[in-house]
Amino acid sequence: IVNKLGGMDGVDRFLRGELVVSAVNGLGRLMLRNLKLISDSIQISIYPFLKESFWKNDGLVRLWFSDNFRAWILTSIPEEISGFECKLIQVQLKKSMNDSEIRNELGNPEPFTISEFSAIVRHLVDQQPTGQQGTLLTNGFANIFYVELEDERVVAVRVLWDAGLHGWFFNALDLVDYRWLDVRCVFSRS
Repeated sequence: IVNKLGGMDGVDRFLRGELVVSAVNGLGRLMLRNLKLISDSIQISIYPFLKESFWKNDGLVRLWFSDNFRAWILTSIPEEISGFECKLIQVQLKKSMNDSEIRNELGNPEPFTISEFSAIVRHLVDQQPTGQQGTLLTNGFANIFYVELEDERVVAVRVLWDAGLHGWFFNALDLVDYRWLDVRCVFSRS
């Protein structure tokens, strides 16, 4: 429970009345002050697939990558991604926040592995290949995922629909107090 509340800092915030916990899935769910819960039950289910069947830019789904994303994520995606199932939480920022504030309010959830991130994004983008409405924001605002790199460093991965490029743009950013503007969405484990 202490971990779900975000460590002892989260317990202190709960005791001060800054966090409210309601019973969900037996462990509880944080009802957050600066984040708006969009969904706590996004079901991800994907069969094993080959890296090249998705992470290329020559089909219906157009993908664009920043240099950081190429160096930190794309080169580390395994050639074969295992099948993967999980539930995600999607929250929306109600105000401008940095990564440490966001992660703290979410209870410091475990970041996604590169393979998990690859499977999750494949599932979500396959539902919105040409930027149509769906789970991911398609208004040019960021969909944020926290991903652990092979060197155990955690980075924020920004996924957004770029209408000018007619495709999905991926960028990876160090967690150095970058301030995300309100209305951006963050995905974490449920």
